[in-house]
Amino acid sequence: MLSALNVDYLSDLPPPDPSREKLYDAIAVGRDIPIKNMGLIAEAFRQAGARHPLSFLIINGSLPSDYREERGGTTVLGRQDRSAVAGYLQRSRLHVMLSLELGGYINLEAASYEVPTLCLDGFGASQMLSPTVPYRILLEDLEAGTIAQTLVNLLMDRSKLRQEGNKQKSSAQRFIEDNRQKFDCWLRESV
Repeated sequence: MLSALNVDYLSDLPPPDPSREKLYDAIAVGRDIPIKNMGLIAEAFRQAGARHPLSFLIINGSLPSDYREERGGTTVLGRQDRSAVAGYLQRSRLHVMLSLELGGYINLEAASYEVPTLCLDGFGASQMLSPTVPYRILLEDLEAGTIAQTLVNLLMDRSKLRQEGNKQKSSAQRFIEDNRQKFDCWLRESV
């Protein structure tokens, strides 16, 4: 489970700026390793963009920080610092994390900006954010075409995106508080 030692860093993020225009329909952030499914996300973005005029951003932590490539409606950037990622999150309508990991602070960062996360059911993000059904992908549905269709369906309803963003923000805040209390209890017992 996520270590409570590090959740306080969320308070150091730039505050939400509601005046910021949404530049990207969806964003994915992660290193290019199999557990993170970044290649699958890139293909789903490509397929969704072929169906609708959507804009996507991938921040690939495995690439150099000066890397930039345009692939149709998808911009791919290399590694970025935390404040830059926070700015990109704020300018996105949906965060996509289909990682097989149990943690992932980026989910909490997205939620702090009321940007909902589309995630894998039963893994870290779904445990932290308690997303409603359309924002959870089942492991057996982890396929680019299914994900692309889900992306299109979610992005076409702006009011539901906002509602889900608000709900996930509340869930993330509860998760952080529960996690902090569990860590504090463990620390008292071990000293």
